[in-house]
Amino acid sequence: MGENKVLENLQSTLIIITGMAASGKSTLARKISEKYKYLLLSMDDYKVNIYKKYGFISETERKRLRNLAKETFCADIILYMRKNQTIIIEYPFDQSWQKFFNYITKKYQYKSIIINCDSRDFEDIWNSRVKRDSECIEREKSLTARKYIKDILYESNNKLNDEYKEIKRKEYRDNKYTSIVGDIIISDKDIKVK
Repeated sequence: MGENKVLENLQSTLIIITGMAASGKSTLARKISEKYKYLLLSMDDYKVNIYKKYGFISETERKRLRNLAKETFCADIILYMRKNQTIIIEYPFDQSWQKFFNYITKKYQYKSIIINCDSRDFEDIWNSRVKRDSECIEREKSLTARKYIKDILYESNNKLNDEYKEIKRKEYRDNKYTSIVGDIIISDKDIKVK
């Protein structure tokens, strides 16, 4: 495969970038979007915007807002598909998204390209996540969001929760975030974007 030929001059294509948190999805998506001028939609951006707009004080409220963000994200994907735009989406998509992707690509006659961010080892990804989440806690203005991140990821001594790490390690081993099926499936190591 020539360098990125699969990504050039795409029409009516949904580029799905998936992988674990901190595996490089956002960086790769942004680079591809900038180079090829494709629209980029990030589920994380939708969640952050909804959380900032409404705020939450409980896990129940956070889940409700996450569902609202997901509904908005999916509606926007469909909106841009109706305009025949090539779209890049990125998130740790798992198998639960497969039915939605199958439905919309068939309905709007889109080709799908799956890019799995799976070329780094677990410890490298994990260390990136710890660094990113620590920086997020420091810069996050919302006390509720700061508390949520700390409660989920950290014990009282600010040491990363080993139980949570083992859950993520198992998901990585089981390829939980690289099980989406599309027309073309490639690894991030096969994509060279400056």
